[in-house]
Amino acid sequence: MQYRVSYTLLMPTLLQHCYHHGFSVFLLGSKPQHLDAALYRLRKQYPSLKLSGHHGYFKTDDPHQNEAVIRQINSAKPDILIVGMGMPLQENWIRLHRDYLNVHAIMCGGAIIDRLAGVVTDCPKLLSDIGLEWLYRLCREPKRLAARYLFGNPAFVFQVALAKLYGSPLKVEYMQPMSQVRLKAKDSSDNFCSNSKLQYTSSTTVTTNMEHLSHCLIAAGLLTQTQLEIAQSEQQLSGMNLDEVLLQKKWLNQQTIEYFKEKVVLLDRSMSLGASLPTKTTALL
Repeated sequence: MQYRVSYTLLMPTLLQHCYHHGFSVFLLGSKPQHLDAALYRLRKQYPSLKLSGHHGYFKTDDPHQNEAVIRQINSAKPDILIVGMGMPLQENWIRLHRDYLNVHAIMCGGAIIDRLAGVVTDCPKLLSDIGLEWLYRLCREPKRLAARYLFGNPAFVFQVALAKLYGSPLKVEYMQPMSQVRLKAKDSSDNFCSNSKLQYTSSTTVTTNMEHLSHCLIAAGLLTQTQLEIAQSEQQLSGMNLDEVLLQKKWLNQQTIEYFKEKVVLLDRSMSLGASLPTKTTALL
């Protein structure tokens, strides 16, 4: 049998597995009334299944609303989080907030919550088995899905072809847990700054002190790229400086920021003079 990944086939099997093994599920997305309908139907079908959820109609660019949603998810402690907010919103939301989610697995669901609520009908098995589920969905929702299937799919195939021809091999990087990142010793930052002078003196893309500071903190393991993106987003909304946002989020303390600011200024001076840092300063770094 040819292997296919379709939520039409996957969700019943997944829910049945969770039901029998006591795993909990959290649904994030859809309209409030559709979410309630999905939860009601699932609880009726799987009485002892641990289910909870939150609708997807909140401002994803509002830090306070995001924190409230994340707090609710973490309070439920689900084994599986299914995010059904549509592409690419759901993927971006997961990318920005996955480090703060206390879950074992995260799945992008698209319109799966609407399907579970009975608002969107599943594709007939006959069409699904011959690979025409996309055509069924297009006929059901032509206005919403025409651009995706008639233009998006060919564009995707073209991008894959270009990547195979000209792209470099993918690299898999290990992501450290937040607890380890936050407990990084000061020695890590010392080693980084002393070993990375060449990297910064050869870079032409870093042009400001704050950019130097953020890159230095990331490479030292004291700040993640995800945290930086969240902080920059909140900075634009609040008008605060980047270091003020980092302090407010309690990701860094004032002493650490001042320490790195001092070293970045020294680094900038060295770059502008075209000379290397003094031996004594390098030892301090």
